[in-house]
Amino acid sequence: MKWSISAGRIFGIKLRIHLTFFLLPLFVFFSDIKEGFGQAGLSVLFVCAIFACVVIHELSHSLVARRFGREPKSIMLLPIGGVATIDMMPNKPLQEIVISIVGPATNIVIAILLALVGGSSMAVALKNHSNLTASEMFIFDLIAANIMLAIFNLIPALPMDGGRVFRSILALKFGFLRATLWAVTIGKAIAVLFVVLGFFYNPWLALIGLFIFSGANSEKQQAIYLTMLAQRPPDLTIPPEYINLGQDDRLP
Repeated sequence: MKWSISAGRIFGIKLRIHLTFFLLPLFVFFSDIKEGFGQAGLSVLFVCAIFACVVIHELSHSLVARRFGREPKSIMLLPIGGVATIDMMPNKPLQEIVISIVGPATNIVIAILLALVGGSSMAVALKNHSNLTASEMFIFDLIAANIMLAIFNLIPALPMDGGRVFRSILALKFGFLRATLWAVTIGKAIAVLFVVLGFFYNPWLALIGLFIFSGANSEKQQAIYLTMLAQRPPDLTIPPEYINLGQDDRLP
């Protein structure tokens, strides 16, 4: 975990922040400073609120994976989002579907809870054709952000949640490796599209595209490795019985 710092543990899971993450709030602050320190500070607070939702999103993946016997190692925050590192995803497609889908579902739940908190006052303001207060606008934007996070993560491109769901559905019929290769191909195509769109419209899309492309390659290599490991001859496996040798022992 180079270029990252520890931010403690949540449910025993390490939370780390990549140093490049701090470029995002700095960028937001100096972009809005022309509107005053108050607005710039509010914008940074909003970024922090979004990433708090991202942490909850990744935490939901990790806790469900733990229920399936897979130990989560860490959650890493990056400028483009969060990544949960889990000690091997389950090889059962239905389990991977549940682990993957719970993240976007969590964002929808957060949006619903936020709507319950501030929905009534926002509805009254809209009914009376009056402007939303700063706090109401904050909640409204956070609701929209969580809905967008849910939709965005369901894009069928590995290593995103939608890509994992897509891969798992294919794996039910075609097997893990073949399904991964199909999902990687589609993920790379979507990544290239993001890079092109980012070049013309928004640089963040290009960064996300590069992240998806790199992650798709990692998923491909891992799938090949796991398939080879599963197919190796039984005599290459480590036997359950072994002998402990002392420091002064010699082999005959």
